[in-house]
Amino acid sequence: EMYTNLPDVTPIVLCLASPESLRWTLECLEHNANLEAIVFMGTAPMRRIVQQWEFKDIIKKLADTTKHAVKAGVGVIGATEHTTQTPPHELEEIIKAQIGNGATSFCIADTIGTSRPVGAYRITQFVKGVLKKIGNPEIPIEWHGHRDLGNDISTSMAALSGGADRVHTVARGIGERAGNTKLEAFTLNCNQILAENNMQSPWRLNLLLNILGQYENITRT
Repeated sequence: EMYTNLPDVTPIVLCLASPESLRWTLECLEHNANLEAIVFMGTAPMRRIVQQWEFKDIIKKLADTTKHAVKAGVGVIGATEHTTQTPPHELEEIIKAQIGNGATSFCIADTIGTSRPVGAYRITQFVKGVLKKIGNPEIPIEWHGHRDLGNDISTSMAALSGGADRVHTVARGIGERAGNTKLEAFTLNCNQILAENNMQSPWRLNLLLNILGQYENITRT
């Protein structure tokens, strides 16, 4: 129904780097040919200890899932959980594995919201540098922030300053634990910066209240 009624909308689903999650993603593709998937897996050292995962296996799963999804016609956003807690040399290998197998963008996830603005800026710059190093400087960078320490807006803004092309937001900041980056606060901040620099805003701010109202109805908040 979305594909028919809203052909310009690109739905995005989460796809864990596993055969089961990939099968579900491909089932979603049958309903909407515009589908994109964030292919991801936890990569922080502490997460790997708890899950008893080997790094080489993580790389293989991310590479294989990305490759099969792309081959099936899914647009893939490469990603990890806990990107901001992943050692730089390992993050570089992850980026190479996913971009090398067809991912068309890479998402930095501050999964438990522990980053501060300077960290968001630096890791975005680092990813930008890796993409240039491997010969793919045109690949877009995305930022997925959380509000656990109250830094969702500031880290999202810092990621933009560092070179991020897209920032993930949610109305009311609804999300696991303390929440995600607030759509309304982020948009209003960016809009004000544009206005102060005599630049045109790309957003129809009069629709914000409608969006917030829809989320309130859905979540009954």
